This record gives sequence, structure tokens and C-alpha cells, in this order.
Amino acid sequence: MADAVAIGNEATPVFKLQDLLKPEPQPDAFSFIAPNPHVRNPDNYGVFFADSDEMTTAQARSIHPDDLVFLDLAATTPQEQRVYAVESGGRVFLRRYSSTPFGHAWTADNPSYAAHLIPADQARVLGRLYRIVSDRHEGPLN
Repeated sequence: MADAVAIGNEATPVFKLQDLLKPEPQPDAFSFIAPNPHVRNPDNYGVFFADSDEMTTAQARSIHPDDLVFLDLAATTPQEQRVYAVESGGRVFLRRYSSTPFGHAWTADNPSYAAHLIPADQARVLGRLYRIVSDRHEGPLN
């Protein structure tokens, strides 16, 4: 995946989150973002579309479907309460690394998915979320 991602001096392609599992993913044909020359090691970063409401909450800072999520693909050692892209059962999820009464697990922020936790030892970390870009605005536009 790192070969297909270029955040730096060129336009950055945006991928579907599930493309993290593909050996040669194809970016969305019309989705590119402006380059960021301040990224130190662009090969370790990628931009993806969030694809579910599992991390959506009533709080303003939340991940909604189709938000852009920026991932550090080199950050694969979980830290408590950080959000990561993880693979489990052949699917990619955005989940929070949490301590539960059953041990560490990958949890969804959306309370509707509370029963869908993934035990920490049943997931592979693909990268840590470091930025969200959303066009959600709950108030009036004017």
C-alpha cells in the first residue's frame, strides 16, 4: 500500500478504507487532495474514505461515513484510547484501542455497536488515525 500513497509534493490520492487490504489499490478517480510539503515521510501516510458509522457519535468530533481519514501506516503499536485502522476477519475497521473488563479490545464509539468489540488479539493494526476531514456541519449554512 505504501507505494501507492504519496503525501508530500504531489496531489494525494484518496482510497476506500477497504483498499488497505489490496496489494495494488486504485484511488478514487476524482478524489485527490492538495499536497502537504510538511509531511516528513510521505510513504508512511495515506488518505481514505471512512465507510461506516461505527465511529459516529452525537459529539461534534466524530467520524462519519465518507469523511476523509488520514492514517499513519507506520504507527502499528496500539496506544490506549487512540483510533486505528485494523483488519479483522478480512475487513478493515476504524476502532479505538480500549481497556475493557475482558482485556484490551477494539471498540466502536457509536453505542449502537457496543456489542461488536474485537478482542485485541483478533485484529491486525494497519495504521493510526491522525486527522479527520469532514464536511459535516450541523448548524445552518448562513
